[in-house]
Amino acid sequence: IVAVCFSPRGDLVAIDGWKKELELWSVDGHLMRTLASAGGIGDFAFSRDGAMIAIGELGNGGGTYPRHVIVYDTATGRELHRHIEHAWQVSWVTFSQDQRLLATVGDELVLWQLEGARSLARIQVDRSSAGLQFLRDGRLVVIDKGRVRVFRGSEQLLQLDAPIGYRSRWCVGADEHTLMVALAQGVVRYDLASGAAVGTWRAPMPRPERLVSAELTQLHQLRANATLWRTEHGMFLHQSDGPRGWIEPLQLSPDSHLVLPSGTGAAVVDVKSQQLLGAVPFEGKLRAGRVVGDRALLVNQTGRLFSGKLAALAGKTAHCGA
Repeated sequence: IVAVCFSPRGDLVAIDGWKKELELWSVDGHLMRTLASAGGIGDFAFSRDGAMIAIGELGNGGGTYPRHVIVYDTATGRELHRHIEHAWQVSWVTFSQDQRLLATVGDELVLWQLEGARSLARIQVDRSSAGLQFLRDGRLVVIDKGRVRVFRGSEQLLQLDAPIGYRSRWCVGADEHTLMVALAQGVVRYDLASGAAVGTWRAPMPRPERLVSAELTQLHQLRANATLWRTEHGMFLHQSDGPRGWIEPLQLSPDSHLVLPSGTGAAVVDVKSQQLLGAVPFEGKLRAGRVVGDRALLVNQTGRLFSGKLAALAGKTAHCGA
């Protein structure tokens, strides 16, 4: 099963099962009829009263060639309308609320008048991110990459910039005055009359930062395999597993100093100020490193301890005892 949709009346369930037909089932589990779509199903939608269902053809393989949009009577399975205008896979189908219009997205958006089976408007859209919704007053909200547009027929009434991308989540408010668009851990709301952003809400959660700046990492060949989190309770590091579960463990001191493997051995960095305090001569692989008081302590894979005073590190390589 690829997609399932209840009819607005609640008496039928339409099921797309990756076939060249759409199945209509009663809610008590009886197959009522099948509706053909020779090129497979890209999208389908019921009319508001459930009396009609429209199927947009997916097509077989890539390339540009005519794809059909077919409107069926749900009670009899009789074909009511057929449109052959799209040259690409039909990815979105929706009826207007008065059931006089049908909007479909393939290579472009086509607005159809069902009576007479004629097209009223053709609108360019980014089909990878396109979405549609008719409002009760007949306006059509068109969502696609980076923008929201509102049309009445072929006339564009409004355009606004919005954070829309591939598979962005959005919804029109129940009063149809506003549009909500999902952000990363948040939402933004727009007024569909003026286009103004009327509110943004973000979850109050910390987000990871780079442990060390890209410039500092490249300049000193640092291996900073961790991310930095700043919270109301202080800073902490997060490290994921390395190859076969082994990582070079890092320890952040209370005053934000950190020992990192570098191209020349090991380096002590002030994470808060993003400054290199100095380098520590080191041999082997770092297995533990920590700043304790005024000293940097490092241990390699053989258990050998290296240490150096922070005061000696500033601006030069420290001479450390092992």
